[in-house]
Amino acid sequence: VWAGAPIDLSPWSDKEITVGLLTEVTDHVMATITSMLEEIRGEKAPDQRFDLRKSGLPRTGNFKKRGKRE
Repeated sequence: VWAGAPIDLSPWSDKEITVGLLTEVTDHVMATITSMLEEIRGEKAPDQRFDLRKSGLPRTGNFKKRGKRE
């Protein structure tokens, strides 16, 4: 188990919660996690983060079974 320092979210603490704010905070948290993973793995992350919405994969279920006959 490896944990980094707490992520400082104080810059957003007094702002109204909006979709834009949630996107901004999520991007900050994901960038922090990505940086930690780069350190753990000893390699650079891809330039673009994986986006399930753009991947064409289903949002739920086992996508590996997709298309297989039962």
